[in-house]
Amino acid sequence: MERNNDFNVRLHGAVDRVLCSREFMKAHQASALLRCLFDMTLTHGGAASNDVAKHMSADGDKVRRLMLDLRKRLDKYYSLDGRNDELHIQIANKPYRLEEHGSRASVRHGLVSNDPGRRSEAAHR
Repeated sequence: MERNNDFNVRLHGAVDRVLCSREFMKAHQASALLRCLFDMTLTHGGAASNDVAKHMSADGDKVRRLMLDLRKRLDKYYSLDGRNDELHIQIANKPYRLEEHGSRASVRHGLVSNDPGRRSEAAHR
């Protein structure tokens, strides 16, 4: 599944900023998992749990624990070093993939809804 080039560039920049942060510098498994998800998101639109398990040499339970740890680290990064980042990434399930969470300015002004059941205000304009 090929993504639009603009998305690829934005996502690449966001992942690079996260990987260079204090939170991820010494977190080798979390960094490897984030790189894996980035690659799989761009090349295949995401990764099934068994693909991640194979890449990380882990079983299903460990993959879930690694995903939980990665999500916690991303939350911590965005609450500290990345709080002013224009683009936030999050991990979606089934398949695991990286998604844009929107810019701080858009979220702050109510233009992006975190609730998938609601349309953004921008869509109503």
